Amino acid sequence: MKSLKFTFLFFALISFTGLCAQDAQGCDGQRYIDDVFTDVTMTTVQYGQNNNLAGTNLNLMMDVYEPVGDTQEKRPVIIFAFGGSYILGQRSDMADFCIAYAKKGYVTATIDYRLWPFSLGLPTGETILDVVVQSVGDMKASIRHFRKDAATDNIFKADPNYIFVGGLSAGAITALHTADLDESDNIPQFIIDSIDENGGIDGDSGDADNATYSSDVQGVINLSGGLHIKEWIDENSAPFISMHGDTDGTVPCGEGLANGFLNINGSCNLHPQADLIGIPNYFVEVPGGGHTDIYTDTQFAPYYTEFIENGNLFLENLLCGNSVNVKEVDASKYIATFPNPSSSEMTVQLIDIQGAYDVLVFDQLGRLVQSAYGQTDAQFILERKILGSGLFNLTLITSEGELLNSKVIFE
Repeated sequence: MKSLKFTFLFFALISFTGLCAQDAQGCDGQRYIDDVFTDVTMTTVQYGQNNNLAGTNLNLMMDVYEPVGDTQEKRPVIIFAFGGSYILGQRSDMADFCIAYAKKGYVTATIDYRLWPFSLGLPTGETILDVVVQSVGDMKASIRHFRKDAATDNIFKADPNYIFVGGLSAGAITALHTADLDESDNIPQFIIDSIDENGGIDGDSGDADNATYSSDVQGVINLSGGLHIKEWIDENSAPFISMHGDTDGTVPCGEGLANGFLNINGSCNLHPQADLIGIPNYFVEVPGGGHTDIYTDTQFAPYYTEFIENGNLFLENLLCGNSVNVKEVDASKYIATFPNPSSSEMTVQLIDIQGAYDVLVFDQLGRLVQSAYGQTDAQFILERKILGSGLFNLTLITSEGELLNSKVIFE
């Protein structure tokens, strides 16, 4: 399968690539996109320990999955957290995701994190906050564990430059806050108090040596999750991909109470924020989809397939994008737009373009305002009611790595 590159990365990754100055190992246009391994192996290790809210000391374990027969000396890592409203769930719930990504060449892990102890009765929005903060500290300890291992025993042959986090529901909320909440953000005092009471911004679930390593991440896989404040996605944030049902009654796709406890901005609010400040992102919004049915019900299977296929391309681009040989060519030979300017609709006619292509439209501030990936039609329509009025840059990138730019105007 040939990897179509996400054009907007060549604009937005100008600052991001400083974090990842070279490609991951194994980039060949297939690894990280397709299943290149048949079997995986699983190892359970302890990555930390800490007290829950009832004062019980817990050993924090994770199951690590590796592709069998892999010869690469450095492999990117994806760490997953399970869902369950911070009350229920277990790390084995994310085993299928770990296996799927390990077959593509990643090292993957599914982690324990501290949950609400039932001995304290039922939680409230105020008391569950401490559990959310604890889960973030636990996930950060698991990140540092991989970086410590890479620098010492090197058991898992992890690439410390490429560690991603992800999760489902509560696990996705944990992953997003792990990636996006930092000390430079505008944090309400009640959250600062909880952070201070639970080991600080990085938590204290790992050992002393673990604490010396970074807990930064290079990307997020968000399955029906959200952030308390969408503006915590800022210029320091990592790229992310999301799938979310637009009728999710547990974690709202927009803004609302997650499971009746905490105010959350879901994926429908996070991606416009990312577009606004130029953070690379990819989002599949599922019409009529609920909370977890979008991953299992056959009626939503096309959306899930779209998310997996394009999400794999997105992540592969983060890992391998620096090796892309993109050349800008004279777009007038390949693109005709009419009428241009337009007051309503504009037809884009493609001339002698072979194979699939990506389409992206940027406004005058460089913000991505419309996108479509893996297109094959020789003609498509742009609409003023979607883009608004003004001057826009229409960008196409072909499967041959040709970058085509054309100006379009809606009056």
